[in-house]
Formats: sequence, C-alpha cells, structure tokens
Amino acid sequence: MNEKSWDKVKQGTLRQAVWQSVRQAIINGDLMPGTQINQAALADKLGVSRGPLREALSQLEEEGLVKNIQYRGTFVADLDIQVIEEVYSVRDVLEQFAVERAVRNATPAQKAELHAIYENMLAADRQQDIRAFYREDLAFHRQLYCMADNAVLLEMWKMLEGHVQRGIFYGTFAYQIYTTSELNEEHKRILEAVENDDPDTAKREIHHHVTEAVTRLKMRWEALQTDSPS
Repeated sequence: MNEKSWDKVKQGTLRQAVWQSVRQAIINGDLMPGTQINQAALADKLGVSRGPLREALSQLEEEGLVKNIQYRGTFVADLDIQVIEEVYSVRDVLEQFAVERAVRNATPAQKAELHAIYENMLAADRQQDIRAFYREDLAFHRQLYCMADNAVLLEMWKMLEGHVQRGIFYGTFAYQIYTTSELNEEHKRILEAVENDDPDTAKREIHHHVTEAVTRLKMRWEALQTDSPS
C-alpha cells in the first residue's frame, strides 16, 4: 500500500475528510477490489476514531464502492466484467442524454468552461502529467452533466462517478499505458459537436467514446486477473 495516500486527516468536516480519503484509496487501487477493510487498523492509519470511519463507509456503500457482508465484514466492492459492463452501459445511456441536453441548454459561459477543461487536458498531456490529465478528463464529463441543467441527471452521475474513476485507473493508469493522444481526439470531437450545436453528432461521439473506454477497461482488467498470482 502506498503510504503517501494515507496522510492523517485534519480536523474540520471529519466525516467528509475520512470519506474522501478512503474513497480515493479505493479509486487509486490502494484498496484493491475484494479487499476486506480492517476498520480498527484503517481508523488508526487515518488518525481518527471508528465512528467517523463507519459513517464514511456507510456513505461509500451507498455509492457501491464498498460492500458490507453480514457476519464477515466490510469489503471493497468487486470490479469484474459484469460490473464493468453494467456501469458503462448505464453511463452510455446517461451521457448521451446529458450531452444532448447540454447542446440545447448550455450557456456560452458553460461552453467556454468545457473548452477550458479540454485545453487543460492538452496541457497535462504535453507535460506528461497523467494524474492531472485524468482529473481533467473526469472534469470534462462532469461539466457535460452540469451543462445539461437537470438536477436528477447530475445526481445520477455522482452515483456513477466513483465507478468511472476506478475504470480510469484500472483501464489505463494502473498499467502505465497512456493513450492520451487518442483520448484527446475523442474529446475534441465531442467538444466540437457541442460548440457547433449538433446534438446528433455529440451523442454519436459520446457513444463511441464510452464504447472504446469499456473495451479498454475490460481488456486490461482481464489482463490484470491473468497476471495476478493465484
């Protein structure tokens, strides 16, 4: 486990800080899928009591990132081919709807923000800052949901976001296989369709992007299982 990921959480909004720390550890692979969470050890590592940790784990269970199994304990949610297909099939439908609404409802300022995020992706790519690149990648998609101007849709994205972040990590970052130039081109086509007020093209490009993402993730997740010691 990477100790740098486990800085002591500061006082303040304690539950939120604990939730964020554990969530990030799950997303970044410091807590691997299927791992049992030792609450006493984890609370000690974070420098908190078990109360805020239990609250954070309950919130993470609602997001589908952890699973509480009666008489056995709390585990990091599995990530297998079925889960990947289920998450990305829902994402495909939601994101096509989101981008269609974004084209129709977004303000010029929101479109400018989307363009700025894309420029940040290009800058991160030039600097070979892969962590920054994928933060901006996620921000790009979050912005589309914000532009859609539908509160329920945005809440649905928040429920999927953790799973998508895990997909980004295991699909690319965990393998040090960078396809940023290809991803930049996919995001460029989505951006241009939005800026050109072309909902049909935007939906088609989003579908292509999500389909390619799930294909990459399934391939690399299967490779990880093959390479893992039995």
